[in-house]
Parts: sequence; C-alpha cells; structure tokens
Amino acid sequence: MGKNKLIIFKDYAEIVICNRYGMESGRVKISVEDIALVELYRWSYNLRSGASSTINGRHIGINRYLTDAKDDERVYWLNGDRFDCRRSNLDIRKIKGIDRRLHN
Repeated sequence: MGKNKLIIFKDYAEIVICNRYGMESGRVKISVEDIALVELYRWSYNLRSGASSTINGRHIGINRYLTDAKDDERVYWLNGDRFDCRRSNLDIRKIKGIDRRLHN
C-alpha cells in the first residue's frame, strides 16, 4: 500500500485512513501547515492516537509527531476527539514525576 490520500479543505486537511484491504476506515483532521510533514509517511488507524506510523524504526502517534512531544510530555486533544489533530486542538503538558528510564 502507498501513502495516504489527503483531502485539502480551506482551513484544514484530512488524512484518509484505509484498512489492509484498501477500504476507508476513518479520517484524521490536520492543520494545512502540517500537510508536508504527514505526507512523508503512511498512517494507520490507531485507537489511542487516531493515527500512527513507524518513523525511523519507532512507532509514533500522529499527535506526538506533529507536536514533537518529548518523553516527559503528554499530548491532549482539547475537544476530546482523537481524530482531530489540528494544531489548535492539541495541547502538550509535562508529566510530573516521570522516570525517563521507563521511556527509553
């Protein structure tokens, strides 16, 4: 399978997520300024983060990829919709008391 189809609207874009049979299984909203970042990779449906990909051998959620979140940070969706990864909807927060060794 190739990369995801992108549908571009006036103020946001959608990544079309397809299952292994090529059937659409969902869409993830992103900010227009993130199109160049996401079109580099193939994104798959992921219940935890909306979509995920393997980048440099590491499995990463699109929310963390777009925000460049560090190991001691968590990314939240302000409206609660994990399929809305527009920058205006993502909020990064530090995780208090984290042991960084658990995340390496």
